[in-house]
Amino acid sequence: MTDQLYKMILVDDEDEVRGRISSRISAETGFSVVGTAGNGHDALELIEEHAPHVLLTDIKMPYIDGIELASIVRRDYPTVKIGFLTGYNEFDYAREAVNLRVHSYLTKPLTEEAIRAFLTDLKRELDEEYENNYSRQIIQRQYEESIPLLVEQCFTTVLLSRDHSVESEIDQLKTYGVELDGTGYVMAYVAVERNIQHWNMIEFEKLKLQVRTNIEKTLRSEEIGYHTFFFNEGIVLLVTESGVRFRADLDLVLNRIIRSIDRFLSVGVAIGVSRNHRSFRDVRTAYDEAVRAYERGRLQSVGRLVYVDELREAPRRYAVLTESDTERLRHEIHYGTSGSFRAVLDEVRTRLAADRSVIVDHRLLMLGVANVLIQYGTNVGADIHVINADDMIDTISRIKSVDEFIGWAERQVTALHEYGRRNRMDNAERILSTAIAYIEEHYADNALTMQSLAEEQGISVSYLGQLFKKYRDTTFVKYVTSVRIERAKKQLSLSGSRIVEVAEACGYRDVYYFSHCFRKYVGVPPKKYREQQQ
Repeated sequence: MTDQLYKMILVDDEDEVRGRISSRISAETGFSVVGTAGNGHDALELIEEHAPHVLLTDIKMPYIDGIELASIVRRDYPTVKIGFLTGYNEFDYAREAVNLRVHSYLTKPLTEEAIRAFLTDLKRELDEEYENNYSRQIIQRQYEESIPLLVEQCFTTVLLSRDHSVESEIDQLKTYGVELDGTGYVMAYVAVERNIQHWNMIEFEKLKLQVRTNIEKTLRSEEIGYHTFFFNEGIVLLVTESGVRFRADLDLVLNRIIRSIDRFLSVGVAIGVSRNHRSFRDVRTAYDEAVRAYERGRLQSVGRLVYVDELREAPRRYAVLTESDTERLRHEIHYGTSGSFRAVLDEVRTRLAADRSVIVDHRLLMLGVANVLIQYGTNVGADIHVINADDMIDTISRIKSVDEFIGWAERQVTALHEYGRRNRMDNAERILSTAIAYIEEHYADNALTMQSLAEEQGISVSYLGQLFKKYRDTTFVKYVTSVRIERAKKQLSLSGSRIVEVAEACGYRDVYYFSHCFRKYVGVPPKKYREQQQ
């Protein structure tokens, strides 16, 4: 039921009748009289102006009677409901009313009960008609909105059904308005680079949706016919041929798509493009060509837009790290920066790409670099899953290009260096804490030296000295002296031991040297300090 009032035009040549009926129609009835007329000519003008739901007209009127008016309205405004006002019950009028699908009669003289019953029946009929039409509109809109998804499902089934009949899917696609037989088209496979911001699977799927939206927006702006859908890990783009310069225009658009995604989404995409085809049954072949173009372009590093018919046939060679490459990478990851590590990889990639007579497959190279990363991570005590949350082999298999891999490897080196730095810092603080605890326990031992403590901790004297300097901003000697003098202060304040006894208890063999150190640290000799405390 609509929340708005149904609009009614009331036509009668008697002012009194129009007034009596109008006074009975209020918002509670569900109707609103938006115009009244005394003849058919004026009524037609009101109908054109207000587009009413209902026309209630007298049959007997000057110029144009109710039957003629109803005929015109039924012809020009077929959705308008028509009711007759009449004092005549002749059979001919009734027959005409049936032919014109008139809703009902209101017979003069009019009663309030008759008007109320007429309006109630009419509103119920309008409500039912509105609900039915509204439901049909919703269903139609839902169906139209679902067509892209249904098309995507059909294309996916066609690509998956390599060895099975796809006649039913082809017929279904035709019912959705997809016609490829006799129409030229190409298939493109779009692979999205998985960068550090979108390494999480959910974030990556969101990114692919954004990329697809960007692609569709660009194609619509160029008025190019297309269908897009997700398949495997990429976005499949089917573009229908248009114009004599189709291939040149498509090349411009695809390059524009790559630049647009770079600029607005800050992510790289690579596109492989099939040959031209003209049959539904070539869809799987076109897809295979597009993927082959993408993969060959990825292996050869020939650019981010590759056409299958422009690929050169050449033997394949697997790229591997030489012993020298491996040693250089190990050196850079241990002593260099992530940037210098990347520089070595760039040099290796350039060297391998120099031989244009072969197609270089970089997957073994990637595994070799991954092994260097894992070895370094083991050396610094890093669980590689802390640095790379996913399985590393699975990660490498998802990387789309050599450039993407090199960027990924550089980020791993940065993360490993940071982990190693934190780990070294944690270890250093732990070693220093152990050394300080040892001093606290053995400060009375006059044989305690920096050398003996370093041997106890299993570290070098120089490293122990660096730890005190870095984390306590002091030296070993100063720290030990501070501990011993603080203990001496307590004994001088709380006991009656002789000065020489206090000196021995705090690790000093020579009472005079003890007095010298105490005065330098506290500002007064031990004896004076005791007197002050007492």
